[in-house]
Amino acid sequence: MVHLAFRLRYQLPYALALAGLCTSLPIGMVNPSTAASVLVAQQSRPPSAFENPAEIPLAEQTLETREQQLGANHPDLVIDLNRLADLYMLADQHSEAEPLYLRALAIREQALGKDNLDVIDSLNRLVELYEATNRFEEADDLRLRAVEIEIHTAEQALMLYEQQLGSNNPDLGNRLDELAAEYQGRHFDVAAEMLYLGALEIREQQLGPDHLEVANSLHKIADFYESLGYFKEAASLYSRALEIREQQLGPDHIEVAKTPCQVS
Repeated sequence: MVHLAFRLRYQLPYALALAGLCTSLPIGMVNPSTAASVLVAQQSRPPSAFENPAEIPLAEQTLETREQQLGANHPDLVIDLNRLADLYMLADQHSEAEPLYLRALAIREQALGKDNLDVIDSLNRLVELYEATNRFEEADDLRLRAVEIEIHTAEQALMLYEQQLGSNNPDLGNRLDELAAEYQGRHFDVAAEMLYLGALEIREQQLGPDHLEVANSLHKIADFYESLGYFKEAASLYSRALEIREQQLGPDHIEVAKTPCQVS
């Protein structure tokens, strides 16, 4: 039997579009590379990304001082490396920014592991640099790696929760939804998508396809897709949730009234 985590890997519209493996793109997006740039834009950036390039000399001195204090490969240097590289990017000094971003990436990989979610921040910074310098193939390679890290993280979470709680535990879907919401809040939307869909599949297996908890799960995923601009997928899920609620509660119930009939 194929584990749920690995079955879901090939059923993720958002993740597959980001990876350039399908053409189901949000309205207004032209190609998978454009869609994938949403992932980069959504990642939180430090305030230094919006500072003045005139601060480069001070940032250079700060980095030098911190290197002397901490050593060249200390994890706390990542902040200083990124800050200086961000300022170089603002000044269009891409050749100076790249080695700093690469150093920050290497430090994170060594300290946290190559599949840690925090590595994605470094990958995204390099994606921006490579796109700014027309190195699109390198940007796409790193973008795909970021997607794979999120999928791997979600796979590990699914398997861990199933091992801890058991595949028939009624709380399993709730735990996955909670973690998905946490990842969504941190803009790790690929991982969130996988966990939301995992929770849905678990509820369908445990409760049946027409249960109200399944409708709630469908509604939650529809909200998620709508927030990403995936209106076609969202509309389909809203419609199914509405059908279940009408069937189980009757057409005049408040939960039916709260279910969107269409997506704007």
